[in-house]
Amino acid sequence: MSLELGLQTLTDPAVTAILTSLLIGWVLVAAEPALSRLTRDRNDLDAVQASHTGEVLRLGGVAIFGGVLAGALVLSGTTDISFTMLLLLTALPVLMAGLAEDLGYPVSPRGRLMAAAISAAACVLILGLWVPRADLPGIDLLMTFMPLAIVLTVLGAAGFCHAVNLIDGMNGLAAFTALVAAAGLSAIAYQAGEPEISLFAMLLGAACLGFLAWNWPLGRLFLGDAGSYGIGHLLAWLAIALVMLAPAVAFAAVVLVLFWPLADTLHTILRRFLARQRIAEPDKMHLHQKIRRCLEVVWFGSNRRELTNPLATLVMAPIIALPVATGVILWNQAVAAYVALAFFALAFGGLHLMIMRLATLYRRARWPFSALNRRQDAVASPDSLNPPLIAVRVDSDYSGMFIQDGLAVDVRIFRYAKDTHWTLETYDGVNPPVQWSQQFDTERAAWDAFMRAVREDTMDTLARGYQVRPR
Repeated sequence: MSLELGLQTLTDPAVTAILTSLLIGWVLVAAEPALSRLTRDRNDLDAVQASHTGEVLRLGGVAIFGGVLAGALVLSGTTDISFTMLLLLTALPVLMAGLAEDLGYPVSPRGRLMAAAISAAACVLILGLWVPRADLPGIDLLMTFMPLAIVLTVLGAAGFCHAVNLIDGMNGLAAFTALVAAAGLSAIAYQAGEPEISLFAMLLGAACLGFLAWNWPLGRLFLGDAGSYGIGHLLAWLAIALVMLAPAVAFAAVVLVLFWPLADTLHTILRRFLARQRIAEPDKMHLHQKIRRCLEVVWFGSNRRELTNPLATLVMAPIIALPVATGVILWNQAVAAYVALAFFALAFGGLHLMIMRLATLYRRARWPFSALNRRQDAVASPDSLNPPLIAVRVDSDYSGMFIQDGLAVDVRIFRYAKDTHWTLETYDGVNPPVQWSQQFDTERAAWDAFMRAVREDTMDTLARGYQVRPR
């Protein structure tokens, strides 16, 4: 296929992918009552890592893959789409496993990883692809042993599918990440003279864009496991195809394009290992969850999830796109790309620390969201007349984010203007906020009681509500 891609060759399939994804999403949302009767209860809202409210429709992967397929069929009139169709075919095992989970038929994380590995092995067998190099002398020598290279490729591709699933925690987050990654891979492939890869990546990004209309900001439709694992499979193998078929493409540049899911997953594994926690255990310590909690602690409060969820994605959008743009710019400069990769890895770790410090230092600022804070922090007096009197809540300077052993607890020490005693409340971002049964004469006494509990009990026990009553 010639590198000379006409404007219509690009726009017609992309528009088709967008509109098809949008249309399928509309049908799914409209049919939600009927679909809910066909699916089994998953208890998504009770999950530790849940970051949304309300019922969840998890069939967004159907819309995205429908959009990619429709765009490919339009493209078939002018272009050989054998690579596109074969790559979609290899995704079937991981799609089926994810779809079963989305419909309420439990598939364990290990089962989904096995399905992703089967899809990856199919890519090796059908497309003849694997990672042959990393642009590092010692590693490149090892990768010349093809069985080792294939095993590492299959494990890495399956792991990346799971990585995309892990970042699917906020409205629009995984889909936006996939959109910019697909755009980055398309741009690199175009520069490297691989138009088939470029067109496929363009179709994937277009389908994600159509889906985003239903996923952000309102969360009417979610990717589900079929969507996140399926997108992860396609992105991983588009990247692998680039590295294998285009020798000029820097391996580190492709990693930069896929940086966000990789960094989040590796950071999670390292954090849980150092804390001696089970690596597969879900929690709420991913960066997107910390950013959402920071928004709650500093400005909005814990009861405005419908605002903080999509806002967290909006805050993260530029920092997700920056490594991708860097990878596109340094697409054929291996050393510079590795330097950039090291910089972004350090920045990612620093951002985790900065977010928690920000929540600690600037808890519940009064401007520019003072109206929202008043609604959160002021309650009507029970014996009020008309118009109602308002009991104003006074927050102590001791209030803030307490961090220890990989857990973070929002400590709230406050009293109402008419009261003389202080109340202690803790919120760990997982369980409902809880108030301690004891009342305190001073704010320092409340803080000392909290610290005694920290010394006497584990943070895990404290987070579940040590000597507390539900609010």
